[in-house]
Amino acid sequence: MNKRHGLTAFSSGEERLFRMKHWKEKGFKDLPMTAHGVIVIPWETNLHWTHEVPYFKKYQGKRISITLREFQKDGKCPR
Repeated sequence: MNKRHGLTAFSSGEERLFRMKHWKEKGFKDLPMTAHGVIVIPWETNLHWTHEVPYFKKYQGKRISITLREFQKDGKCPR
């Protein structure tokens, strides 16, 4: 990924939880991802946190998610 940019996640459809976990700490933070939500994760945050949309039975409706990332031209990860 290009370290000048993070990633952007777009969601359309039923609400879901967007979960972030710190690599070195226990626990997680849940963010509600609304029907037409956008979440922006800066580069520095992406270095130390993972993200996921966990499965829950209560969410049965349809949803489309698109995640945008910009990659380095040389293909190397600039950690």
